[in-house]
Amino acid sequence: EFGFKAVDEDEKERLVGNVFHSVASNYDLMNDLMSAGMHRIWKDTVVGMIGLGGMRKPDLQVLDVAGGTGDIAFRIADQMGALAASGGGSGGSGGSGAYDGSDSGGGGVD
Repeated sequence: EFGFKAVDEDEKERLVGNVFHSVASNYDLMNDLMSAGMHRIWKDTVVGMIGLGGMRKPDLQVLDVAGGTGDIAFRIADQMGALAASGGGSGGSGGSGAYDGSDSGGGGVD
């Protein structure tokens, strides 16, 4: 089913994809409006709770499961990259510096 309509699996996949793509370009704006911008603080808090800065040689592997646009994973990768660049860590599985400060995260990275 899709909503209240019976559809086959191929059609459902296409319909779900259409919904995702219609929302993706406004995902950050919707999150900002619904949370009054707090979602950015929540994400930073989650990453801060991991405590990467206190790790002498962080060896962290992260699996981003159903994380929206991958915002938390990109923040972790950014911190791992900064630690590796400063000599404070091994770089772990992150280090790409992929997080650019926005919450778009490249869209659909889960």
